[in-house]
Amino acid sequence: MFNLIKKNRVVLLLITVPVFALLLTVFIKKAASHEKPKSLEQCWSLLELRLPPEEIQKFKSKQLNELEPYQHSFGVYIKKHWVVKGDPELLTFFKSAGIQSEDQITAIIIDTFWRYLQNKPVDVEERIQHYIELENIGH
Repeated sequence: MFNLIKKNRVVLLLITVPVFALLLTVFIKKAASHEKPKSLEQCWSLLELRLPPEEIQKFKSKQLNELEPYQHSFGVYIKKHWVVKGDPELLTFFKSAGIQSEDQITAIIIDTFWRYLQNKPVDVEERIQHYIELENIGH
């Protein structure tokens, strides 16, 4: 009888631990999905948490000049939830740096996230200046 109870505990433990881990992962991702970053660094952390690993690897394998399509994939989420309805602190940072366009803010987040994943220097001021120059060329 004692062995049967002991075996049932082991089986229960083997079932419970993975289920608990799965629920915890879902809870953390759901909480992160509503979190609004206050800085670029927080944007990168949340993207790492939210994006599936295979999507991150695919994104990371791209060249800088191949990132445009991401404006229309996870960039849509970034724009809607972090730029349009985002934390005022993040938006104030960009606006005070001279970036007014929601699309440019999104592009800078994507651009710097790619650089971060590549372990390349992320010179935020240089990237902002680059996007200001692009805007000026367009007008």
